Amino acid sequence: MGAGILHPMTKDVLLILLGGFTAFLPFLGFPNSWDTIIFVILGMSVVFVGIAVHRSSRLRAEDRSRMQQPYVQ
Repeated sequence: MGAGILHPMTKDVLLILLGGFTAFLPFLGFPNSWDTIIFVILGMSVVFVGIAVHRSSRLRAEDRSRMQQPYVQ
């Protein structure tokens, strides 16, 4: 349809945004205790999104390998 604000965000775009926010976090002026908490939350988020990206790419690879197998009756 369109690339409006309600367009669902893909996992790879989310991973890029989390990484960018993590890179700029030290320059945003939060107190050190907040920085630590935010870094832990962002790190866990990057891990979970990375796992989801890995799983979906593995499932796509399995689907492709199934489609390439010849049909034998």
